[in-house]
Amino acid sequence: GQEVGVQEDARNSLVIEDQIPLAQPPLYLVSFPRSGHTLVTKILEKVFSAHGVPFRYCENYINSPERDAICGSQPNVIKSHDFDLTLQPAANSKYVVLYRDELKLQLEAVYRWLCSKKGCPKSMRTFMDNWHIYYNLFKNKWLDKSYFDGRRVAALEYYAFLSKPTDSFLNLLEHLDYKTSANKPYSWNAEVVARVVKDFDVRLQQDEAQVLERVAENARRYEEEGGTRLLENI
Repeated sequence: GQEVGVQEDARNSLVIEDQIPLAQPPLYLVSFPRSGHTLVTKILEKVFSAHGVPFRYCENYINSPERDAICGSQPNVIKSHDFDLTLQPAANSKYVVLYRDELKLQLEAVYRWLCSKKGCPKSMRTFMDNWHIYYNLFKNKWLDKSYFDGRRVAALEYYAFLSKPTDSFLNLLEHLDYKTSANKPYSWNAEVVARVVKDFDVRLQQDEAQVLERVAENARRYEEEGGTRLLENI
């Protein structure tokens, strides 16, 4: 019979070339800051590479026609925090919302990130007020049931991802709804996906442990600055 070309990745998994999916509309990773976006992006890049799918990534913080100038004409993975809450799901694109369902842990992660990048906020109360408002608006918008009815938006909660990373990632890939040249649903290689995710498993577990450890470490400071009381009153 006719030989079928294959592409071999570094871990010796085989991908049928004629099963590589066609170019698709971009995937938007809409993430609340510090919700695992970097980790998901790195896994996605390796999974795409193992399947022969180009990975053209862009970070888009401006929800306007200026995106084209920032991202170019053909990105297939776009990051947005939707800070101004103006990004609207387009009919021909897919969206995955990344967030932490536990408010205390979400805001602790953001607070720690700000401390490392710009210095800790001077006022815990101002920080809590501003980010708590954005958190509620972000979740109310992106977890709206009407978005999910149209299969445009899927949710990837941070701790659900940590608990079942391979299953969560396979669900994300299925959400992309990629097609082959024969217009049939593209079938991702579950073993390849599991192998890539496993490579990150140590980091996943370390990240979860560090988050819980840092919450405990920061409890005294939150108490001193009124942060614990503020969190408890939310």
